[in-house]
Amino acid sequence: MKKPVIGIIGNILFEKSEDMPGLERNYVNRDYTKAIEKAGGVPVILPVVENLSLAPFL
Repeated sequence: MKKPVIGIIGNILFEKSEDMPGLERNYVNRDYTKAIEKAGGVPVILPVVENLSLAPFL
């Protein structure tokens, strides 16, 4: 039996450190991916995008 693939909507983190000010990162808390793995699924992180035409299936 195939494992279910489960999408997790990411978040954006705006970096404020002196090393990389203004850097934007797509991220997901590790607890979410670990919970899906523990339940037998395959986690897939869905990044935040501004241009919805990139996802014509929506």
